[in-house]
Amino acid sequence: MVGRERMLEGWSGFFRSYPDYRNVFGRVESRDDLVIMLGYSTCSNEETLEDPAIWTARIENDLVAEWRVYTDNGENRRRLGLERARGPRSMESDDGIDGKRS
Repeated sequence: MVGRERMLEGWSGFFRSYPDYRNVFGRVESRDDLVIMLGYSTCSNEETLEDPAIWTARIENDLVAEWRVYTDNGENRRRLGLERARGPRSMESDDGIDGKRS
């Protein structure tokens, strides 16, 4: 989709269909005009939307010019220059997000 109005229409329809859909970000990085978020999605009525993911937002003139969602896997992490998180509080495993924390 391209254009503000088309994006608003698309997201409005998505959230009408999945009103409790949420993205949970466990890590956020900013590099120049790119913001990278790692985490998972949750949605009570659609299990296929509950997956680990990587989101990117490219910023131009203080606005989101591009929003992308990637599967959280080794190939996409390498493509985006992401290193594995370390430490006991990390939500990340070698293959991506371990899952939801309770």
